[in-house]
Amino acid sequence: MSKKLRFFGGKLQGVVASGIAFAVQIWCIDRGGPVFVAVYQPVQTLVVAIMASIALGEEFYLGGWVLSFLLNYHL
Repeated sequence: MSKKLRFFGGKLQGVVASGIAFAVQIWCIDRGGPVFVAVYQPVQTLVVAIMASIALGEEFYLGGWVLSFLLNYHL
């Protein structure tokens, strides 16, 4: 692929992923209020990590999981 196509393809993927996340957050607010969205945010991070592992074959290490936990739960 050309550099231009890869550049715009990456931008398009970011816009689509952000749109999906925004739509899910709006749905959560509609269903359960803003507290439900606050609970959903750490779950969203976990789902992204699992999907990256499945779809992209990424490997995750214990240090990454610990840091993710600390950042998500503000410890």
